Amino acid sequence: MATPPVARLFSGTLLATDASTSTPTFGSPLAAYRSDATARGASFGQDDGLWISVATLVHHAATGEASRRDGLLRDAIELAREIVDDDALNSVGRREWGDRDRCSCEPIMLLAKLVADAGAFRLAAALLDSLLRADSSLNAVQRGRILAQRARVGWLAGEIEDARARYELVESLARRARSPELKVRAWNGFAALAQMRGNFPEVRRYATRAARLADRHDMPGLSRTAHYGLLVIAAAERRFDDALVEAWKVYQLSIGDSIDEAGALQNVGQILFDAGHPAIAEIAFSAVCARALPARILLPALGGLALATAMARHEATMEWAVREVRAMRRTAAPRYAVTSAMLECARALDMIGRDAEGRDCATESLTLARSFGFHEIEMRAEAFLQAREQSESASAPARFTRRSASVVRELSSMELPRLPEHVRPTAAAV
Repeated sequence: MATPPVARLFSGTLLATDASTSTPTFGSPLAAYRSDATARGASFGQDDGLWISVATLVHHAATGEASRRDGLLRDAIELAREIVDDDALNSVGRREWGDRDRCSCEPIMLLAKLVADAGAFRLAAALLDSLLRADSSLNAVQRGRILAQRARVGWLAGEIEDARARYELVESLARRARSPELKVRAWNGFAALAQMRGNFPEVRRYATRAARLADRHDMPGLSRTAHYGLLVIAAAERRFDDALVEAWKVYQLSIGDSIDEAGALQNVGQILFDAGHPAIAEIAFSAVCARALPARILLPALGGLALATAMARHEATMEWAVREVRAMRRTAAPRYAVTSAMLECARALDMIGRDAEGRDCATESLTLARSFGFHEIEMRAEAFLQAREQSESASAPARFTRRSASVVRELSSMELPRLPEHVRPTAAAV
């Protein structure tokens, strides 16, 4: 994905109050969409035309005459509201920033999230880059929010270094504006990138700082992301009781958002599997895979389901999960999620003695990990290929204390959901 030099963004867009007149370097929204659709192998849905129209209006506002800028932005906002209604704006707004620093361009920001979650990364990037340049009324906090969103689009597409540079600008804006919110957004971003690099001490450092500050300032959306980072660390250190407690905190902070609730359920399933409870984990993973959800949630759930069902020798379900991951790997799905899920499929196939297929999946995962710099996955894929990786979940199941046992009991009482013929990747419902 072509992106404008970050230094130019910093000097000409992010901090400007007059929407600098230097020539923008980003391409047309239509070209970005065509690139995304080519990567996907199909269109995204019935709203594609509206996506392109909104992005084109904002692009013209960013590149055209200053006298037309406000009118074009108003038209873009009105058009975006055909997809992003008042209920969605109010729901996301309460969780993300409360009553602080609201701005008129929020419908465009939420539309960009929907576009990115659908896998149209280049179009989402073009829309956000244009918005930063076009709207001269944005203050530092509002610009920082958009830049953090743009950084997220970058790492979803596998552009880790570009995302890091943008989060560094968010942190710089946080210092200038003395904004706790932007500090948390930057630290959450650094934690996410550190997880992709396999740098767990750095995940702990940033997630801990972010959780404390977000909880203190009552920012539930940002608290959710920070506590997810703490969940990752607890699970990596096999502190499964602590991990389930954090997962429950993430779930509570997700209530009211069906997409985030499903993501929290996927987290619970992964913890239970890693803790040696594959049968209960299968219920959680199946409940996620049975829904229409963004690929960033479906892929880890499919990988987890493949492993849990392989361990339980439910081969038909395992084959279904592997087939669905393979079907999504060539699409515009998030690169980290694809790479990780392919390695989980390799492990699952290996568990049931299908060594050659497992090695093929692991080799593809390794190639992707090296290409995008996902070092933690790269190391695990290399270990798998050098000597058949043994799942730590084969050890004695972990015991849970009263703090987390209720989560296990509640999942155990659920019926195993019926899986669809195919998973249904979709845009996030903003």
